[in-house]
Amino acid sequence: MTRLTKYCRTYILLFFVSAGIPIMSQDLFDADHARKFANYLFLTGQYEFAAEEFERVVFLAPDDSSARIKLLDAYISDGKFETGLNRLTDFYRIDAELPPSFTKQYLKLMFYMEHYSEADTFLKSYQGFGNTYKHCYTANFQMLDNNWDKAKSNLEIINQKDNSYFRNLESIVRLKEETKYKSPALAGIYSAIIPGSGKVYTKNWQDGLVAFLFVSVNAWQAYRGFDKYGTKSAYGWIFGSLAVTFYAGNIFGSVKSAKKYNNKLDEDIFNRSSAALLNNL
Repeated sequence: MTRLTKYCRTYILLFFVSAGIPIMSQDLFDADHARKFANYLFLTGQYEFAAEEFERVVFLAPDDSSARIKLLDAYISDGKFETGLNRLTDFYRIDAELPPSFTKQYLKLMFYMEHYSEADTFLKSYQGFGNTYKHCYTANFQMLDNNWDKAKSNLEIINQKDNSYFRNLESIVRLKEETKYKSPALAGIYSAIIPGSGKVYTKNWQDGLVAFLFVSVNAWQAYRGFDKYGTKSAYGWIFGSLAVTFYAGNIFGSVKSAKKYNNKLDEDIFNRSSAALLNNL
């Protein structure tokens, strides 16, 4: 038992004693009181302590399925996904007979643990959600796992336009299909021809302008040095070296900029897919 929990319980006892309320007639540490305290801890963001208190509730009331759900919620909110999964397997076998409410907890755990393909495999044999939600959840995990063709096929099987979850997933698939990525190779080629143009191609205008100015100014200074003092000009070689360095960096930076641009698009789609799943669990 944690020190904070002990102090809180001691405070409650002292309150009842000081108020002159007889405490022998009631058990302050029974399942109902423990549940209220656990809910308070959870609502105030004290997930670790809430989990400990919900463990007490589950021990005192082993048939209370809502306490088990709350316990798993506390572990998930506290980021203790392995512990949550272990407790879930203590309650039920992870198979086709898993109750829907606990299946949703299992799917949450699979999401946070990034076990997308494992969730996909589980859903293939699970019948507890009904056809529409089974295919929506399956498609959603396939989207998170970057299996967009499979996800689209799953949605085409049901085609439930009146279901908001389905419509949301369908719109994300459409967004993925319409997303226009930037070619890293093309960005590099552009910047090799005109310094900075590859970054402009990836909509990074400011960096593109800076790259163009750095390469151009140093190349011009190198030209002036060689033109005035010949090939033995230290001035020319210094600025020439800088120009070559910035030129090469400009090409590499443009390739990197295109990849960063694409990653940002993918991150946005992933976040939309994640929100769609969690909003329906």
